[in-house]
Amino acid sequence: MPDLNCKKTSLTISRHIPTVVGVSLSIGLVTVGALVLSSCATSPSGVARELSVYSFATNAVATLKSVAPALPQPVGGALEGFLALASAGLALWQTHLHRAVSALRNQAADGSGPAQPPVA
Repeated sequence: MPDLNCKKTSLTISRHIPTVVGVSLSIGLVTVGALVLSSCATSPSGVARELSVYSFATNAVATLKSVAPALPQPVGGALEGFLALASAGLALWQTHLHRAVSALRNQAADGSGPAQPPVA
C-alpha cells in the first residue's frame, strides 16, 4: 500500500516554494534598497548609523545561514546561494565603510574635518 503522507508532504513543499522564493526576494530587494540609500554617509553620525545598519545586516545573514540547511533542498539551496551573494555584497560594503572611517579619522587628524570620528 502506498504511503500517502509522503505524497502529501511533497505536494505541500512544492506548493510553498513560490511563496518562500517570493517572500525572500521581497525581503532581499527591500534590504538592498535600504543599504544602498544608507551607504552615502560622510559625517561621523552618518557613518555611525551606516555601521549600525551594516551590523544588523551581517547578523541577519548569519541567522539565515543557520536556518538554510534545515529547509527542503530546492529552497535551502537557493537561500544558501542568495546568502553567498549577500555575504559578498556585505564584504564590499565593509571595504567602503573602512574607507569612510579612515577618511574621517584623517580629516580629524589634519584638523580639516569633524573633531570626532565615529566609533568603529
